[in-house]
Amino acid sequence: MCRFSLALLLALFVALVGSSADAKTTCFDQTLCIEKKQERNRIHFTVRNLKSFMTISGKISLITTNMQVIAGDDGPFVLNGGESRQLFTLEGTADGQWQYHQSQAWVRGDYRKQPNEGYIYELPFRSGSSFSILQGCDSDYTHQAHDAKSIDFDMPVGAEVYAARGGLIVDMKEDSLIGGSNPALRAAGNKIIIEHDDGTMAQYGHLQHEGVVVELGKRVEKGQLIGFSGNTGYSSHPHLHFGVTSATKAGTAKSLAIAFQSANGTVVCPKVNTKITRP
Repeated sequence: MCRFSLALLLALFVALVGSSADAKTTCFDQTLCIEKKQERNRIHFTVRNLKSFMTISGKISLITTNMQVIAGDDGPFVLNGGESRQLFTLEGTADGQWQYHQSQAWVRGDYRKQPNEGYIYELPFRSGSSFSILQGCDSDYTHQAHDAKSIDFDMPVGAEVYAARGGLIVDMKEDSLIGGSNPALRAAGNKIIIEHDDGTMAQYGHLQHEGVVVELGKRVEKGQLIGFSGNTGYSSHPHLHFGVTSATKAGTAKSLAIAFQSANGTVVCPKVNTKITRP
C-alpha cells in the first residue's frame, strides 16, 4: 500500500509591485528546490535537485498578469543528480501591479528516455520461494494512478528481497520503525529506488528497519540481494511493494505493467490472491 511520492503543489500566489527582494527558496519532499530571486521587475527562477544520484523531470506552470518570460522557459526540465540550473526569468511588462500564479510538478526519472516495456523481470524474492499477491494490477484498494500496475507480495518481515532488474541505487530509506493503515505514514516507509538503464524506476517499499544491504550510488545486478521485507510506512500488513514507473513531460509518473519470469512461465501483471513462484 505504497503510493509513489509525487509533488504536485499548487496555489503559490504572489502579488508584487516591482520592488527588490531577497532570494526565496522552497524545497519539496527533500528532492526539488525552487529559488526565486527578484531584481526590480524581474524574477529569476532556479531549480536544484537535492538527490545526489537520482534524475528528476519537472514542469513549472505559470499564469501571469502584466508579466512575460524573457529568458529560458518553464519546462519541462530534466535535472541530473545534484544539478542546479536557472530555468527562466519573468519580467513585469507594465507599470503598476503585476502578478503570477505558479504550480509545479516533479517525478523521478528522465521523460526523454523510452522505457523497454517488454522487459522480463525476475521475482524479487528467493529462488524456489512462493508468495501470494495482496494487490495486483489495477487494484481498487490503494493502487491507483502512478501505482496502478504495482504489485504487493505477501512477504513476512525479514524475508529476503532481491533486485528484479539491474540498475543504479538512486534513493533509499531504512531508518523508519513505524507503519500502519494511516495514509499520513506514506513518507515513513523504508524503501530502495533503482534506476534502470532505460530510465525506468523500480520501487521496493515497506522494508524493515535497517533492512537495506546496498549502497546509494552503487550498481546492483539482477538477482542480487538488496534488502529485507517489512511493514513500515502506509502498510497494515507485512508485505513487499514493487512497482516500476517512467517519467512524463508533465512531471508525473506512468505506472508500467510488469512481466515476471515465474516457475510456470512469464506472468504479466499478476492478479490478487494468485500465488507465484520464482524458478
